[in-house]
Amino acid sequence: MHLLKFAYDGSLFQGYSRQEGKITVEGEIINTMERFGLKAVLKSSSRTDRSVSALGNVIGIKSERNLKDIIGILKNARNLYFYAYAEVDDSFNPRHANERWYRYMTPYEYQEIEKIREKANIFIGEHDFSLFSRRDGRNTLRRINSIEVKIQNDFLVFDIKGESFLWNMVRRVVGYLLYGKGDPFVEGGKYNVPPAGLILMDVSYNFSFTRLEIYKKKLDIIYQEIGTRNFLYESLRRISEGRWGIEPQ
Repeated sequence: MHLLKFAYDGSLFQGYSRQEGKITVEGEIINTMERFGLKAVLKSSSRTDRSVSALGNVIGIKSERNLKDIIGILKNARNLYFYAYAEVDDSFNPRHANERWYRYMTPYEYQEIEKIREKANIFIGEHDFSLFSRRDGRNTLRRINSIEVKIQNDFLVFDIKGESFLWNMVRRVVGYLLYGKGDPFVEGGKYNVPPAGLILMDVSYNFSFTRLEIYKKKLDIIYQEIGTRNFLYESLRRISEGRWGIEPQ
């Protein structure tokens, strides 16, 4: 199986999972493969919600075609940037990652950052996050490895890392850090911040990825709507130009 690391601006898609009549990340990948006759089995690492972006999502592609052919086809996918790969056994499930790193960005409005950091410490370690997600039968015990809160370029930035997260969990945790009071595991995650500020920065495993030659994309449409999303767009530009780093220079 070929694992491909890729990036996208979530505002250009109506979610990740394929849906009839909607432009989605998975749908664009599948439609591109079908246009060029590529038959493959796909396994996704993280199915981001509508308006959520990614700089380091991962998809597994099982096909009889070689990596060069697959990349040559996927370079035609609109607004998707495939920039690194790893080769794994066909039985590998990309959902079983060592760690996921999410970043949430919101305009800095002179929030009391030290108090936010104190509240963030409450979430470190393993907890029951049933009040911070839709109940769908999944195990609600999750471990957050770290939460870093900082001010960067007029934004309040939350970097949250853990092995896996429940639906809406990251946004509800950020909502509590911004607006919540009292014990979060009693009060719950009733504050759900907007999805547009959320970025899946990276999905990491116990092996490394190899850099691909990047096929430069046209970013004209993206740059017409830069607004407050400069970090994301500049990161996409670096990826399109073949530069590896995702942190702003």
